[in-house]
Amino acid sequence: MLASNTNEDDTLENRDFPVHTRSKDAALKTSIFKTSYRAAMAKARATWNLQSRNTVVSDSIKSELGKKLFLPNTRRWKSTYDALVVLNTILETKRPAIHRDMIEMNLPPFNDQNVAIMKEYVKMHRCAPLANALLSGIKKRFERFMEDEVCQLAAAFHSKFRLVWLQKYENRKFSIVRKLIEAKVENALIKEREAIGKDNISIS
Repeated sequence: MLASNTNEDDTLENRDFPVHTRSKDAALKTSIFKTSYRAAMAKARATWNLQSRNTVVSDSIKSELGKKLFLPNTRRWKSTYDALVVLNTILETKRPAIHRDMIEMNLPPFNDQNVAIMKEYVKMHRCAPLANALLSGIKKRFERFMEDEVCQLAAAFHSKFRLVWLQKYENRKFSIVRKLIEAKVENALIKEREAIGKDNISIS
């Protein structure tokens, strides 16, 4: 048996496993990529801010590029993503033109690394704004039911759900709802015993 285990260990050590690679999202969170991302976004935000605050710059950008840049807006759920999509398109088709505008505005133009980082950001976050909006909408619509004691008990007493869903997704509430169930069951048993006692008294 020992020899067999040793052979298995040797086989595993000599086996060629695929090289571990980080996901794109994890890679962008490392210090090196984070610095590059912040540098690219700083240039983008500086350009957006100048367009929004200076009509001369805004007119110059429109004249040079044929249209204005799309500006991020905190009231729109995916405005940063949309703004970067437009900016990436311009950098692909009219990079010299936008660089002329940036130089006139005393802003450092985008280098190849900045462009690559912003393209990667758009690829990674293509579905993220939609997913976040859906999750936010679901939370806004159903959160009051998730917090409602009656709804929690109804799901907990249901034979299909019980407390499995709560233990998996809201573990912090698991013990609270469990105590509520025990209290409800105990009260129901007390009432049942009292009703049986009253029936026995009336019969006698």
